[in-house]
Amino acid sequence: NNNTRNLYFEGEDPVYYNHTVQNNTVNGLPVYYYFNQKNLVLSGLGTKHVTLANCSNITVRNMNTTKGDPIYIMWTNNSTLYNNTAEWNDIGIAVYFSNNNNIGNNTISNNNLTVSSGEPGGSSGIQLVFSSGNFIYNNTADSNTLGIFVAFSDNTKISNNMIRNNAMTGIYLSSSSFGNLTLNSMSNNGMNLLVIGFDPSNYNHSIDTTNSVSYTHLRAH
Repeated sequence: NNNTRNLYFEGEDPVYYNHTVQNNTVNGLPVYYYFNQKNLVLSGLGTKHVTLANCSNITVRNMNTTKGDPIYIMWTNNSTLYNNTAEWNDIGIAVYFSNNNNIGNNTISNNNLTVSSGEPGGSSGIQLVFSSGNFIYNNTADSNTLGIFVAFSDNTKISNNMIRNNAMTGIYLSSSSFGNLTLNSMSNNGMNLLVIGFDPSNYNHSIDTTNSVSYTHLRAH
């Protein structure tokens, strides 16, 4: 109960997530852990912990993991996270080694328990690491340490998100390429938009003037 991170698995191969997790609770509610599952709809489950590992075509919707754990997506493809609430956690939604997922209409706020943790970026609203081809849209990321953090992840589309009051950075693209940013509203963040990398390709993104910072449109140079 009430740990910064209650249940967490780590590994750079799906085999490291092959566990049987049964009859566990986080803050009094059951843990939902899915490994190697396909074609499921998970809707409105009463839980403070959801992990999808090595899964495909899963929909997670109408969940509230406030004051629990992140919604973890590990080695999972072609899945959707929609209309979830993740507040007052270390990370709101954590996506690692996962491709071609949709993350939309989620409320991701006050995920700021740590400035730095084991993963790049520390506390974040939405965090993508080593993942490609994901679509982040129509989310509200408010008062996190980082709003949306993307690292070592190419071809990420980020569109129509409200990103405000995040302590360090609103949208942070790190060592990633070919991102597409449109229609995002960034305001009152420590830094609204940050792009960094160690190769010129890490700055190859499409960021057009439909994005705004403090309601003043970005200018292309």
